[in-house]
Amino acid sequence: MKLRLVGVAILLGCLLLYDFESEALVDRLLLPIAATIGAWIMIKNAAAVCLVASFLALAHTDLNSEDWVVSLAYPAVATLCGTCLVTIVIARFSDRITETHEARWRHRKRGEGE
Repeated sequence: MKLRLVGVAILLGCLLLYDFESEALVDRLLLPIAATIGAWIMIKNAAAVCLVASFLALAHTDLNSEDWVVSLAYPAVATLCGTCLVTIVIARFSDRITETHEARWRHRKRGEGE
C-alpha cells in the first residue's frame, strides 16, 4: 500500500512540475517517463502502462519534424513499449496454454475411454 502511495506522489509531482508550453527536454521527455514509472508503481500492471505509453508516444510522433524528441525519441518509446506489450501478451498466452494443457489432455483421455 505504501509503495502505491509513492507512485501517486511521483505522478502528482510530475503533473505539478509539468509545463505544457515548455520546449525543455525535462518537460517533453523526462517528466512523462517519470510519470509512467509512477503510474506503474501505482497500478502494478506493466501491460496497461505499456499500452497507454505506446499510444501517447505514437500520438505525439511527427517523423518529419526537425525536433529529435518528436521525430526520434517518441517513436523509440512507442516501439519499446509496443514490443514490451507484445512480449507480455505472448508470455501470458503461453502460460495460459501451459496451465490448461493437462486439463485438456485429461478431457481427451476420458472421451476416448467411453
